[in-house]
Parts: sequence; C-alpha cells; structure tokens
Amino acid sequence: MTVATGSPEHVAHVDDLARRLVAAGVPRVREESIPMRRWTPRRCELRPFGPAVPVAYTARTGPEGVTGPLSSRARAGVVGLARIPATERNVLDWDGAPVPDPSLAQEEIRDALARFETAGAVGAVLVVDEPDTFLLRDGRHRGIPAVFVGPDHGLREGEEVTVVLEADIDVVTTRNLVALVPGATPDLVALQSATDGPDALADNDSVLAAVAELVRADLTAGVLVLLTTGRLATEEVWGVPAFLAEHRDDVVPRLTAAVSVAGPCFATGHRALLDCARRALVRAGAEPGVLRPFVPDDRSPDGWTWPGDGGPFWCAGVPTLQLPRVDTLGRAVRELSATPREEVSRRVVLETPLHR
Repeated sequence: MTVATGSPEHVAHVDDLARRLVAAGVPRVREESIPMRRWTPRRCELRPFGPAVPVAYTARTGPEGVTGPLSSRARAGVVGLARIPATERNVLDWDGAPVPDPSLAQEEIRDALARFETAGAVGAVLVVDEPDTFLLRDGRHRGIPAVFVGPDHGLREGEEVTVVLEADIDVVTTRNLVALVPGATPDLVALQSATDGPDALADNDSVLAAVAELVRADLTAGVLVLLTTGRLATEEVWGVPAFLAEHRDDVVPRLTAAVSVAGPCFATGHRALLDCARRALVRAGAEPGVLRPFVPDDRSPDGWTWPGDGGPFWCAGVPTLQLPRVDTLGRAVRELSATPREEVSRRVVLETPLHR
C-alpha cells in the first residue's frame, strides 16, 4: 500500500505511529513539522481510451484537458509518448559482482518528462508495465500533465489524444517523528524509515518491532528513532535531509552510524556496516548481497550516494547502512550500538572498480 505524503491517511498513520512508539516503551516522542505543497489527483483520463493513472505531482489541467497528436519525438504542441523499459541495470555489490536493480527506471521517467516539457509538449503519456501514480517518487511539481498507461493500449504515433488530469494543490504541514532509546554513552545510531510511500506501513512495523526489542536491551550507543516524511517528495520536502539540516550541530556529530529501512540493501564503504548487513540478511534467510553507492554526489565524503532513504545520512558524513525489511533489524542495530565509533569509521579498501 502506498501512503501519499501529506494525505489524510498519512496524517492518521503518523498519529498512530506516535502512539505505538510510546506503547513500545519509548519515554518521549517529539514531532518536527515541515511545510509542503500536497498534490491530490481528482480525475485522470486519456481520451478516447478512458481512465488513466496520473504521474504524481505533474501539472493540472482543466476538465477539458489538453489535446495533441502522440509523438515520441519531443516538440511543441504534441502529447509526448515514451515507452519506459522494465530494465534492470547492473550495479556492483561489494564483491564486485554485477547485481540487477529494477528501481532505476525512475531515471528514464524523469528524462522523458524533462525532454517533453523542455520542447513545449502539451502533455505526456508514459507506457509502463505496471502503472502506479507514485512510480516516480521524487515529488517534483512539473509543468506538464502526464499519465501512465499499460502496454495493452496500443497507442500509435500521430494519433490524437486528450490528457485530463484534475488535481488539488494545498499547502499543508507534514511531520517527522523523533524518539530516543537511551544508551550508556552520548553516541547515537540512527534507525530510520519513511512514513509515506510504497511499503511504508510494513517498513514502519519493522522499525517498531525493533524498537520494542531495543528498549529492553543494554545499549552502548543510544538509538535515535526517526520516522520521516517525504519519501514521495524529495524535491518539495524530504524528512531525512530536513532533520539533518536542522540538527547538524547538535545531533549529527553524535551519530556513529545510521540504519535506514528500505530496499534494496546498500552500505557505505565501512567494514563494520558491510559485515553487519550480511549477517542480518543471512539470519533473515535472504541473499547477502550488499550494493555500493553508485550515484555521483559531490556532497558525500567519497562523491557517491544511492537512490534511497539512507543516502542523505552519508551525504552528511554518517556511515550508513540501508537494509531491506528484515526481522533481524533489532539485532543489527544492537550490533552497531556496541561497535566503537573508531571501528565503525574504518573504511574498506576497494580492489575492484566502482562502476563497469
């Protein structure tokens, strides 16, 4: 189930999470508010074909929609047509073996929308295997209305179509939840998951189960629990960078490591994190593959990050592990809590190229 950022369902979910954190034994839960523009679709059609799936945060139309000939060539006045392949690009795991990552189709979607918008197209139709409103999860408000359709529509070049996308845009306040499970030292390990987006409910359940375990443990470093907003709105608002910017002088220096719950598994180049990730995956009965950061980003200590919730922690200089949802999460966090800062900070020496 996808939870849309700032929606009434999201508000209710965050309220419920705050109650559940207290019930799990966390002594205090704090809320931090973040303003955003909420985008809510009301009606979406691709005439003459019928209902379509809106691309989140794209431009609104009136009830009459926008009309033009379908064209895969970006030019003014057309409705752009792009078929987004279900490609699985290879990225490297830490042993140098290529691993397919299907999440990177977002790059093709962004490129197609940018191409059509820049050329002055009146709208865009993106053909994907499984249409979903939030397939593109960057939350950027774009200046072109766009829809997803499945491959069975049989769309043809030059065919005249009308894109209708009626939506509401409201200024709302969305929230991060912040809680602390105390440890014996001032150091902290962050444990984070997003409260919105695909799989939010299950990811949050995993974190709460880990918290219930952690509050009964003797921790060395405390655990900073972050349930953050904005997975679907990385441009408009994103809860992890907002928290890190607000607390760069008081909390960030205390972080020895961060564990973010989202798939697939990534880790920065620190031996303690790689070993912790592989142990957690093996205990959960999953393949122990851990991916390297592969997206260029000059904000991070080594110039690389990845498309996921954990990336901003590494851009803030915090050694970071992004784990998929596993039932061994609490044990993984306990292991990092018990690992001295200097050991966590020890970097891996690469023996294979980062990219191929």
